[in-house]
Amino acid sequence: MDLFDYLRGAKINTFEEDYVSTDPTLGPSPFRGLLGMKKKLDNNTAAKFSNTALYTFRDGIYMVVRSDPAIVSAGDWVLGRPLGWVNKQTKTVTTIMADTTVEFAGVALGSLTKVGTIKLIQIAGVAPVLLTGALTKAAPLINDPVSVKIAANLATGDVIADATGWTNVQLKAWIGNLVEAAVAGSVKQVNITQAHASMNLGIM
Repeated sequence: MDLFDYLRGAKINTFEEDYVSTDPTLGPSPFRGLLGMKKKLDNNTAAKFSNTALYTFRDGIYMVVRSDPAIVSAGDWVLGRPLGWVNKQTKTVTTIMADTTVEFAGVALGSLTKVGTIKLIQIAGVAPVLLTGALTKAAPLINDPVSVKIAANLATGDVIADATGWTNVQLKAWIGNLVEAAVAGSVKQVNITQAHASMNLGIM
C-alpha cells in the first residue's frame, strides 16, 4: 500500500496518526507497517497533497516516521524544524537535539498534536526550513550552504559567514543550500542535499 493513496483525507501538513489506533470507526492503523517508507514527489503532486492555506510543498523525498514519545513539548514540532534521529531501526525522530552528534533526519512539515504519533517529514529536495533568529551571515545569498544551529536543545537553519573556514562540526551540520533569500526567524526554502547522510554513517 502506498501512503499517498491512503492519507484518510489528510494533507502532508496535517497528516498525523496514532501509533496504535483507538478510533473504532477507522479500524486498526495501517501506518505502523509503513514506517520508513519514502516517496519522491514532483512539484505538481506535492502541491496536490498540500494544504496550501498552510504551506505548498515542492519536489522532494518524503518519509513516514514516528515522533519520539519522549519529546518534551509537542509545540516544538513546527513547520521547517530540523529533526534528529532517535532510532533509525524504528524510524523514530525527535525535536530534541543537544548537539551535532544527533544525526539530522529531515524537517517537520506541520504541527504535532501529541508526541509518539506517526508523521511525515521531508528528507531531501526543496523543503521548508525554519531559520534561526540570528543568522551568522548578515546577508545570505541564493545557494549559500545551510547548516543546523542548535540552541536550548532545538535546531534551526543557519548560514555561516563567508570568511568562516569549514570545521568538522560544521560539515556534520550541513544540510543543504538556500533556494530563496533568507530572512532570520522565518521559514524559507532550502534544497536539502542529503550530504548529511553521507557524512553521518553512510547514505541511508
